[in-house]
Amino acid sequence: MQQREQDLQRKLRVVKERYQDSQSQLTDIENEKISQRQLREFREENNVRGFQQEENSQGQLTEFQQREENSQRQLVELQRKLREIGQQLTNCRGQVSELQLSLSTAQETINQLRNQETRDWVIPRDEIQITEKYLGRGGWGIVNEGTYCGCTVAVKQIHELILSPHNINLFEREMNIASKCRHPHLLQFIGATKDEGTPLFVTELMEKSLRTLLEQRQLSETEIAVISLDVARALNYLHR
Repeated sequence: MQQREQDLQRKLRVVKERYQDSQSQLTDIENEKISQRQLREFREENNVRGFQQEENSQGQLTEFQQREENSQRQLVELQRKLREIGQQLTNCRGQVSELQLSLSTAQETINQLRNQETRDWVIPRDEIQITEKYLGRGGWGIVNEGTYCGCTVAVKQIHELILSPHNINLFEREMNIASKCRHPHLLQFIGATKDEGTPLFVTELMEKSLRTLLEQRQLSETEIAVISLDVARALNYLHR
């Protein structure tokens, strides 16, 4: 009887051990299932995140490509405009060169015409006789009484100190203008010399200067008015 009881207890321990092993295995299996589920969830979550990140990256890449294409188009447009501007600049330079050439040609033509212009105001120096009678002095020179072709005239002799190519050109321009002036209240221009010597400027001689007249007597109001009006008319003619 005792032996049988021991066998039953031994079998009970074996059953308990097997039960405990089964429980342990069951726990391991459940733990493994939980781990697998967590792993699956983790993978799914990572896959979702990776997919979203991939989509975001793809979108950013597409946007970057679009920007790059736009930049490329803008660069091509800018290069085209630069070529157009360069062509316009080349054309403008060509036009400037043509204008400069035309201006130079026109200037040469003007100079030739000036050189070919008939200076009918030129008179020979040997036909002018200057006396010792001093009449006055100005910024250009001194004025003496003289004769030309038997007529009494006023002769202005240009100061040698101011003689220069520039002033000689100014003198000739003044002669060209004076030779065209015709007015009853202006001294009549007769002519001038144009040679290697000091230029001589010959005009009509007044019977008496205003200074001499004022030294002799006092002018009446009528005379003052007439002289003032004559001077004003002469100046108006010259300015016009």
